[in-house]
Amino acid sequence: MELYSLYAFTDKLIVGSFDLPHGRKLRNLLDAGLATEEELINDVILGAM
Repeated sequence: MELYSLYAFTDKLIVGSFDLPHGRKLRNLLDAGLATEEELINDVILGAM
């Protein structure tokens, strides 16, 4: 992630994180069992409905 944040060498790569940036609440949803990784990736990171 650090390398890609310095230079976006392709537009075909999607970088997502449940923990970064600091204060991100997605990890809390996983830890509480309110959402699965698949749900978060589809709904939040990819923006699928």
